[in-house]
Amino acid sequence: MSTTPYPVPRSTRQTDILVGNGGKIYGPFDGLQIFDNEDVVVYTRTAAGQPFTPVAVTVVKVSGLSFDFFTIEFPEDVPSTTEFVVSSERVAERSAGVKKGTMLDMTALEKELSKIATTNQELRRDVDRAARIEFGAPPLSIASDLNDGDTLMKQGERLVTGPNFLDAVAQAEAARDIAVAAASNAVSQGSVPIYATVVSMPTVEVPAGIKTIRVNGYYEEGDGGGGEFTQTSNGTSTLFSSGGSTARAWYIVGDVLNIRSFGAKLDGVTDDTAAVVKAGSPTFAGKEIRFPPKTCVVQGSLPVNNRFIGVVGDVHFKVTVNGGTDMNSDRGFWLKDKGQMHNIIFERGVTAGSISGEFNNAVVIGEYYTHGTEYSNIHMSNITMIGVDAGVGRRSIFGLYGNVHDCTFKNFKFKGFISYAFMNHWGGNFDPAAPDTSSVTASWHPRRIKIDGVFMENPAPDAGLGCIYLSGVHDYDIRNVFINGVRTPIVVAAGDVGGLVAQGDSVGQVLKNISFDNCTLLNYQTAGVLMSGVSGTRAGALWLAINEGSLVTFNNLVIRRGALSASARAIDARLMTGLRIKGLEITHENDAFQDILTPAIFLQACDDTEISGRTKVPFATELVGCGKKVKIDTNDDCLRTDYNTACYATRLTGQSGAHALGAALSIGDQTVTLQSLAFDVVAGSTIAVGGRTMVLTKAAAQSATPVVLSITPSFVAAAALAPATVEKYTGDIDLDGYAEGFYVGLLCNNTTSGRARGVVSSRNFRRSGLYDIYGRAVRGLRVDGSFKEGNQLDDANGDNMRLINGCSDVVVNAPSFEDNDDASTKARRNIYLFGDTVAFRAVAPAFFNAQLSAVNYFAPSVSGEMQPSFVGAYFGPLLPNRITGTGVAKGATIGDKQTYFVTSAPVASLGSNGDEAILETIVSGQPERWRKSAGAWVVLATAP
Repeated sequence: MSTTPYPVPRSTRQTDILVGNGGKIYGPFDGLQIFDNEDVVVYTRTAAGQPFTPVAVTVVKVSGLSFDFFTIEFPEDVPSTTEFVVSSERVAERSAGVKKGTMLDMTALEKELSKIATTNQELRRDVDRAARIEFGAPPLSIASDLNDGDTLMKQGERLVTGPNFLDAVAQAEAARDIAVAAASNAVSQGSVPIYATVVSMPTVEVPAGIKTIRVNGYYEEGDGGGGEFTQTSNGTSTLFSSGGSTARAWYIVGDVLNIRSFGAKLDGVTDDTAAVVKAGSPTFAGKEIRFPPKTCVVQGSLPVNNRFIGVVGDVHFKVTVNGGTDMNSDRGFWLKDKGQMHNIIFERGVTAGSISGEFNNAVVIGEYYTHGTEYSNIHMSNITMIGVDAGVGRRSIFGLYGNVHDCTFKNFKFKGFISYAFMNHWGGNFDPAAPDTSSVTASWHPRRIKIDGVFMENPAPDAGLGCIYLSGVHDYDIRNVFINGVRTPIVVAAGDVGGLVAQGDSVGQVLKNISFDNCTLLNYQTAGVLMSGVSGTRAGALWLAINEGSLVTFNNLVIRRGALSASARAIDARLMTGLRIKGLEITHENDAFQDILTPAIFLQACDDTEISGRTKVPFATELVGCGKKVKIDTNDDCLRTDYNTACYATRLTGQSGAHALGAALSIGDQTVTLQSLAFDVVAGSTIAVGGRTMVLTKAAAQSATPVVLSITPSFVAAAALAPATVEKYTGDIDLDGYAEGFYVGLLCNNTTSGRARGVVSSRNFRRSGLYDIYGRAVRGLRVDGSFKEGNQLDDANGDNMRLINGCSDVVVNAPSFEDNDDASTKARRNIYLFGDTVAFRAVAPAFFNAQLSAVNYFAPSVSGEMQPSFVGAYFGPLLPNRITGTGVAKGATIGDKQTYFVTSAPVASLGSNGDEAILETIVSGQPERWRKSAGAWVVLATAP
């Protein structure tokens, strides 16, 4: 028996509840086939609990078969919030005959039987969804005059209209109001009398012996300001007193209280300050004060000693502070020990004061002028702060000051004009009449703070001077930050005192253990991340993080420069140590703003720093006077394609300058005084006095006034005003990753006799405009990696690597030069050595191609012969020359023997015994090869 051509398995002929995926077209649907497109009905709903309603769709069969799978197309995209069901609802019909002549047409019969089967399945499905009458009961009919909210009740064999539910609700609410009114007449329920309002209680005489009462409201019954009250003192403040001959004070009962119970009207007009101050007072410490979604108008300083909770919706505080200019200025909400605030919007009104510290904020924790009062275990979450003006000076809208520790802050949003958003600042003991300038004798520092979720977006930089500002803090954990359109999004600074007079567990810890994770900074103006490890002098001296130790880490830091960033660095750090940045990404918005030619990463006088990630900018990194374990491992792509002369992947800047002693120097001294210091210096920098050189053992900051430097014991004595030369150390730097498309890949831009020392470049260079590496007065340079497609400008002086101005002790280890895919090259020379370059060694270099030569010597002198060493070198067949240049001799050491290439017979002063010389251009019958023996050059061979 053959298989039916129209199989109809058991099925309900509809899909399960499906969910939109953002598209228009859905299907085919497993197990659901149709004969006619008109059989398909689709129902949708946009929210759970709502009824499904039919919607028009376009139906298309998949294969064109008579009984076929199909797809549906909605008129619009269906979001994931919309549910739908696809159903087959065939109307039975007799559309075709099953006889062909006197014979049955089996195919037509099969088709008609399958149509009947599908119709029966759909009928069975719909019957199962209908209301059922129990066995033996008569059928019921439903009345046709039903309205929304009507109930049904049985009347004989009919279901007719019953009471309306909505009307019943209204009647119940009316009954409730009657009951409340009755209760307001103080009808006793057991032993607890009920009274109408708090404001009426001074005229009410509560019977003697009643210790507990209930009040139905504060100003009006049912306004939420009532509660249960006791005449027994429970540690809280009195909220009201009853009157008459039994007059006495009453205290509210419970740990969860409504702010209306304190008299707050929350109408957005009335000043609710008194109610909020009372609710936040120490007598209600530990209580939870709940705020409904209303607007609360307050002003001045409002201490919070408990938990302020917005329970639902938008709880809005309008805060006005007085804009004062002294230490009695308003603080706004002032959270105390164990205080909490959650689910609240703050709007700070106009301020005009310029007093530094915690004043004129919307919310503040701690004290700027302090003797060490502790603020701990304070928690805030789901907070929005809005400023209506920019304020003056350092006006933050929210801040932590002084001895604040072990607190958490989660989900903060800042908007409007706020100056600084989230200030975190040391506090100290000083003259409160001069808080900006007076001497600080002791300091306390915020610590062990966790911040998770900060969002700030402002229309202009003057509306937001900064977002997260850390001044003299330590042990901070900051995560998930997004900042856009702010002048300086993140600041990490030593503050006015650093750690010089730190107290308690902040001793020796300032600027240590500060971590940022997952930060995105967009379209800033001054710097994306600004870090300064040098303090002010308010504690009597400078404090330098680079000398005292610091540790600041960033993981997953994204920085995009935009329209505001005309000259803005992405990362700007000075006199820092222990800086770790991983997962860095620096780009420009939409690859635009290509005229921003300042370095994206700028480090000045920093050490022990590691940065890894990628950049796509015109100028990637500049290190000025940095040294001691600095590692940059970035993949740098130049944003510009015109090889602008200001485009560098990495620029190292050394410097030397003339100074004068500010005091006499004696032999053995371990400090030296200078009249001034022209630039920052790190440990390892040098100072030369009287022809002798000492090494700095500590970093020092630029100063226009006399400065004392720590040095190795002096070898020389000198009088005050004697000349001294200071050279900033730039060295012990490790460069990795790659650089592509820059004018110069690595520029050792040493100036005024300064030089870079101990630089290791393991970078791969590609498509540099002029030079891959340009070294000026560099010492101890170590190079490996590859050099490809150099000198894209096709300049006559374009080389892969050029060393000038007294470079020495340079080693290239197994580099590869111009092994380009198409075997072409624009590089004139792979390596260009100026005449005063000495101690150059190439170990296993591979020279594939260059337009002129692999190596070129420029003006080597006999007395100062460069004598480079090439061990295991490979010179490719595409090279027109291996070694070229000018001068008397061009030497190359093979092993421990020197070979010279000369244009005439070598002079006696050239080379050492055992060295050989080869004539560059052979002249028939003339000597072509010599070896030096017993101080004289001996002819080994003569040209035929």
